[in-house]
Amino acid sequence: MRLNYAPVLAAAAMLALALPAAAAALPTDVRVGGSIAPGVHSISAQSTTAVAWGRERPDGLFLTLSCSSVSVLASSESFVRSGPDVLEPLTVDDPRFTGCTGPGGTFTWRPLTPWTVHRQGGAVTSGRTDVVTGYVDDIDVQIGNLVCKHRTTGRAQMTFDESTQVLTIAEHGTRPQGLVNTEVLGCGGLVAEGGRTTLGAKLRITSPDGPINFVP
Repeated sequence: MRLNYAPVLAAAAMLALALPAAAAALPTDVRVGGSIAPGVHSISAQSTTAVAWGRERPDGLFLTLSCSSVSVLASSESFVRSGPDVLEPLTVDDPRFTGCTGPGGTFTWRPLTPWTVHRQGGAVTSGRTDVVTGYVDDIDVQIGNLVCKHRTTGRAQMTFDESTQVLTIAEHGTRPQGLVNTEVLGCGGLVAEGGRTTLGAKLRITSPDGPINFVP
């Protein structure tokens, strides 16, 4: 099966133009289920498309790889914060990647830290149709199989569409503060130590307390 990554790459290009290289996270008011009362609300998530990821090779080109899906189970460790002036609206713990393939066959992903989501821009209104831009921070994942292992750390650009409750991760591997590969072991010279990583995924976020809404 040939996977179509064009929508993810297009989103990455739009984000590259939309976000300053080192813009700070913006505090934002967050409603969950219509309420702005300060609180923590559990979430779950499920990918809506295949996951596209790439590793920079020593020659500067990228090795294109894929995972069939990613999901986040509902737990107290994955949540959305409601309230005024929230700096980290979403925390995603232990995202589970499945069906990942690369050099040597099937890969496993082992996240070492929860991922945090920050807003950097995008129009914010009282309605529920905004597309908020920002980044996913604190990414730290060990990836590998018997013949190829490495660690990926850093942050990835994202958008959150209020109308669909979909978080789109679109890191295109061109920013110095993006995702970086280290601790490369094996891989047949196909993964560069210190090389960049691309990552594209779409996750539909669900909270039992209601939809997430960024408001002015």
